[in-house]
Amino acid sequence: MMAPSGTHGSVSFSWNPHEFRDLLRSCERDEGVRFALKYLTDKKTNILEAGCGSGRVVKYLHDLGFENVKGIELASETVLWANTNLPDLDIVAGDILSMPYGRHSFDVVISFGVVEHFVSGPRGPLMAIRDVLKPNGLAIVTVPSLNYVRRMAAALRTFTSRASGHRRGGPAAGEERPPYVAYPSADRFFEYRMTPRQFESECLGAGFEIVESAPIANIDGIYHMFGRLGRRVAVFDHWEFRVGWLGRVIHASLGRIPFMVNHMHACVLRNPG
Repeated sequence: MMAPSGTHGSVSFSWNPHEFRDLLRSCERDEGVRFALKYLTDKKTNILEAGCGSGRVVKYLHDLGFENVKGIELASETVLWANTNLPDLDIVAGDILSMPYGRHSFDVVISFGVVEHFVSGPRGPLMAIRDVLKPNGLAIVTVPSLNYVRRMAAALRTFTSRASGHRRGGPAAGEERPPYVAYPSADRFFEYRMTPRQFESECLGAGFEIVESAPIANIDGIYHMFGRLGRRVAVFDHWEFRVGWLGRVIHASLGRIPFMVNHMHACVLRNPG
């Protein structure tokens, strides 16, 4: 469940505690988590998850033997649940834009699907993440991708809206927004979806060097874009996808083309100092 924070123009979430076991199990299949693990080779690494939700990834890494994992989450009620039910974890309530850590505190910061939820754009949270990273430290960040299929759909919506005389997806009166596709494209802001070049530009503008940039989560993207066709494409249940015959066909064809149907874009970023 999402809700606007009202303090800094971002979106926060209320997580269902009854889903935590499923969320934790999903880390085994989560392509963002698997992507990050390629760079987490030292169990003593100081790691922060910025926007950790109910703590599923913090818990997962802790259970894998990582000794210094912390999490910060905006939704205070979610943090209260985590502190009560997962007392071995170090999770605090706080705003990514003003984190309670000193400069150069962490070797790695991971952030999955968070920085796109700021109305002013991802530059602010990216700069805040860089601020708490040590020189040569890594940030591993994922955002929803404005892939080729979504770009075509967005162009069609824009054309349809203009033809009908309706304005959709623009800022409210007096509100400045970056020139990215806002989703949903109605009045209430949820997130931005950026092309690969746009997100990479934001990362470079925040002072990072890009180590790796890759499309991930094709099945997730196929579900979001074609799931209305039902079980023939995919079913999402207990935080797991069950892919039908049509979903497998789409994945085998369009999934071969980078940034065609991927749901997420993952970047590994280095803080040059």
